Amino acid sequence: MTDTTLKNPPDDTTMQSAADLAQSAIASVKAKPTPRPFVQQYDECEAHGQYPLNMQDERGGERWYPGGCPVCRNQANAAKLLAASNIPKRFVDCDFSNYVATTEDQQRVLRRCEAYASDFAKYRDSGACLLLCGRPGTGKNHLATAISRHLLDRNARQTLPFRAGKDSADAAGVHCDG
Repeated sequence: MTDTTLKNPPDDTTMQSAADLAQSAIASVKAKPTPRPFVQQYDECEAHGQYPLNMQDERGGERWYPGGCPVCRNQANAAKLLAASNIPKRFVDCDFSNYVATTEDQQRVLRRCEAYASDFAKYRDSGACLLLCGRPGTGKNHLATAISRHLLDRNARQTLPFRAGKDSADAAGVHCDG
């Protein structure tokens, strides 16, 4: 049988020092350091002016933004996404401002595409989409690119698939008569 009695039981001074140590540890955890006053810091962009480098979050903590001008950073990110989007070179410069709507139908479609791009979050959240159908040369690719550019320029950070041509429509199960 094993003897479970302590050979050297702790004395009162050992127990007191352990209690003091525990109290000291609890007090240090409970103690809140004196918060440093928050100071907003700024930097300057030659193209876009002053921008903040840091902010104070809802808990009073200080948060730092990623380096550089946020507008320049978003534009560079949009340019990278646009370059990787598989948009054919002849359509890369297409946007709503340079679409020529010569007929009433083209003007109506242009307004509809602009509205879709402006309210994209609403359509995305509801699962709605926009399908452009028509004869060759009516501006479908131009308007699709304009929508993509609009979203990229506004930092929507969405995946923007771009497929042009009959094969992509067939693959999607979509058929539009010329």
